[in-house]
Amino acid sequence: PRPSVPTLTKNLDIAEPFNWERVTHFFGGDLGRMREALRWGSVDDAATRKAMWELHQRGFVPEAHGAVAYGVLEERRALNETGVFMAPMHPAKDHELLERAMNLKPEWPASLAALAPNPPTAKVLPKDLAALRKELGAS
Repeated sequence: PRPSVPTLTKNLDIAEPFNWERVTHFFGGDLGRMREALRWGSVDDAATRKAMWELHQRGFVPEAHGAVAYGVLEERRALNETGVFMAPMHPAKDHELLERAMNLKPEWPASLAALAPNPPTAKVLPKDLAALRKELGAS
C-alpha cells in the first residue's frame, strides 16, 4: 500500500487495496513469497495510452483498465508464454477518454444505451430518520 496517484484509470487509483489482507493471508504474510509467486505491476498514463493503441491495432476497442492489464501482462510475460488479461468494463463507459485520446466512438451495447437517456433521479428529503423510513416504506 502507498499513496494513490491520479491516473487515466480512476477505478485503480487506490491507496490501499481492500483485498490486501486477503492476498497476504494466502501467503502467510510472507511478502517475499508473495512477490515470487505473483507477477504484478503498474503502468503510467503514457504506457496506458500506448497499450490502448496496441489493442486498437489488434482489432479491439480498448478501455483504459484493460489496457493497464494488457500493458503489465506484456511487460511481465516471457517470450514463450501465453497470457490472459481482462478488461473490467465496456469501452463505452469510458467513451470520453476514447474520444479525446484516440478519436474513437465506441458503440453502446443495447443494455447500456437503454440507460443513457435516463439521468439518475434524486429526491431531496428532510434530515429526518422518520422521513427516510417513510420514503423507503419502512416503519
